[in-house]
Amino acid sequence: MPTLKELAEKAKNKKREFAVDSEKEIIVIPKTDSTATVVRRLVRSGETYIDIRTYYFNRSKQDFEPTKKGVMLTVEQAKQIFDALKEEGAV
Repeated sequence: MPTLKELAEKAKNKKREFAVDSEKEIIVIPKTDSTATVVRRLVRSGETYIDIRTYYFNRSKQDFEPTKKGVMLTVEQAKQIFDALKEEGAV
């Protein structure tokens, strides 16, 4: 297993751009009048990801935009989390 320091170095050298082939909004869960948690399915280069992210209302653009608060998981990672929650009786 890599250390957090090794992962940080790897992340520094990676491009931040994430081109998406397709995306589908699965659910929007309002938190407040101006924020929401959004779950989306993204496909990039044949790989499918689940993105769970907080969105906020940008008043100047009059639209919701994503924040950095969130997580993008592979489908396998999302399944592992769901299975663990089922085992704990949380779902």
